[in-house]
Amino acid sequence: MTTRTAVIGAGSMGKAHLRSLASVPAAEVVALVDPDEETLESSAAENGAPSTYTDVAAMLAAEQPEYAIVASPVLYHAEQSIAAFEAGAHVLCEKPLCMDTTEAEAIVDAARRGGTAVHHGRFQLRQNRSYRTLKGFHRRGEAGGGLPHVCGGHTSWAIPGDAITTERNTPSAASWPPPWSTSSTRPCGFWALPNR
Repeated sequence: MTTRTAVIGAGSMGKAHLRSLASVPAAEVVALVDPDEETLESSAAENGAPSTYTDVAAMLAAEQPEYAIVASPVLYHAEQSIAAFEAGAHVLCEKPLCMDTTEAEAIVDAARRGGTAVHHGRFQLRQNRSYRTLKGFHRRGEAGGGLPHVCGGHTSWAIPGDAITTERNTPSAASWPPPWSTSSTRPCGFWALPNR
């Protein structure tokens, strides 16, 4: 027996989940969702996702997955996790879980109401080359006097004369508001800022 599984988000984390799911005999990937059609089609072809959608609600209604993996930008984690719970799916949500404690409570409440389980992604980046490089700067005393700051899974360090900052999830003016949702216009609160 297999578990009908949908992946929401066709970026790097969504692709990582698709690759992992391919090695799990009990998982049947039924759909991939992403608002960017080019990314969606490329990821689906690369990873063998049989159905693609640009809208989470449409996918949930059509596919009725038993399990949903939310691997979209953090700004949409709560909205998409709650929608999956309301559709009767169990959810694995990538980190960070959500934007604030109000959203976290809403996620837990939705899981309880649906009698479903919420799992939080525990992916770590300790072996990522950029993180190892930054750790080397710190170990050799080249990272200034401060300690690293970790914000939303992204790290920034103070480097003498410069600041190394990862700013994933930072919306560009050309792509704002992002196509994931029309209900929210607040920016992502998990940007990494220089350690000063």
